[in-house]
Amino acid sequence: MLDYRKTAQLYFETAWRQKKELEYQLIKQCAPTLAYLKAASLFSHPYKDREYVDRTLQIWNKSLNKFGIFIKPIWVKAERILIYCYRKSALEKILFAQDAQNFLESRGYYYSSLTEALDVLCSRIVTSQNFPHEIGVFLDYPLGDVQGFIEHQGKNFKCCGEWKVYCNQKSCEDCFYNYKHCRLRYLKAWQTGTKIEDLVVVKAD
Repeated sequence: MLDYRKTAQLYFETAWRQKKELEYQLIKQCAPTLAYLKAASLFSHPYKDREYVDRTLQIWNKSLNKFGIFIKPIWVKAERILIYCYRKSALEKILFAQDAQNFLESRGYYYSSLTEALDVLCSRIVTSQNFPHEIGVFLDYPLGDVQGFIEHQGKNFKCCGEWKVYCNQKSCEDCFYNYKHCRLRYLKAWQTGTKIEDLVVVKAD
C-alpha cells in the first residue's frame, strides 16, 4: 500500500509540474495574443508524455475557443513540439489581405480558407530543410520585415527584437516594448492565481 501511495503521489506531482510548465510557456510566449496585441504566437516545448500534452491543448481550446483563440500543434519531432496560438478572425484578416496573399502565393501558398493556409504551413515546416521564413506572416510580423528578412538573408536589419526589423523601426520598437511588458504583467497575474481564460482580452471584431 505504501508503494502504491508513493507511486500515486509521484504521478500527481509529475502531472502538476507538466501542467505548470506548459501554462508558463503559454503565458510567457503567447501573452500578446491573449491580450489582443498580436494575432498569433508560437512556442516550442519539450515533452515526455504526448498524450498529456494533447489533453492539455484540448482543455485550453475548450476554454479559449469561445473567445476566438485556437491552439494547435504544428510540428512534432522526437520529444519536442511546436505549439501555435492564434486569434482566428485577426489571422484571417492578415492572410486574406491582398498584399499578404500575393506574397504567400509567390511562396507556393494557395488557399481559400484559414484551415488550408495552416495546412500548407504545417506541411512546409515538416518537409522543408530550413524553417520557412514566411511563417513571419502567420506570426503577425510586418510583411515588409518578412520580405526584408528573406531578401537580405537575415542580414542588414535596422534592429532586432521579436523579429528582425527592416521597415518602420520606431513602430516595431514600440511593439517590442508593449509585448515585453504585457508578458511581465501576465506572468505576474498567472503566478498569483489568475486563470488563463481570465487573462483573455475580448474585443469586437
